[in-house]
Amino acid sequence: MEWAIAITGFTLGAAGSLHCIGMCGPLSLALPVHHFSKAGKLGALLLYQIGRIITYTVIGLLFGLAGRMIYMAGYQQLFSIIMGSLILLLALLYFLHKKNLRVPFLNRFYQGVQRLIIRILKSSTSLISFLFLGMANGLLPCGMVYIALATSLSFSGLAESAGFMASFGAGTLPAMLLVGYAGMMIR
Repeated sequence: MEWAIAITGFTLGAAGSLHCIGMCGPLSLALPVHHFSKAGKLGALLLYQIGRIITYTVIGLLFGLAGRMIYMAGYQQLFSIIMGSLILLLALLYFLHKKNLRVPFLNRFYQGVQRLIIRILKSSTSLISFLFLGMANGLLPCGMVYIALATSLSFSGLAESAGFMASFGAGTLPAMLLVGYAGMMIR
């Protein structure tokens, strides 16, 4: 993986950190870590964030595979134009009519992810459960992640796509850790 790709992913994640704080910050603040020691709380928070980054990396790998197939088929430029046009059309639809495009399959998927998160929260209070909780959180809908994934489709190699998404997640890590840590300090 090239350094430029890693730096770009990290920069996108860091630049989008305010979005992350607004959307996922409340989830970090609500983590049930009260029964752990101070070190355990920090460990749970870190595992939670690492789980999220693992999910981003795996999804980046899958998108990299799709991007590789598009690249090998010779349709990458056409695909990029179509995807860019679709993103602009969806943004225009939202800003002019204040309507989001609803995809029933995705709604069912996200409801399933929410049920999984609830099941993890109810079933386990061990430190490792926070890794799985973070991995499930990485599947929740997020506009910044969608932008990063659209970018990862443009790479022709799997390592570049997965590395870009890992770097993106790492870029969000400082702000998200800070929010979670600040929440632990508040009694």
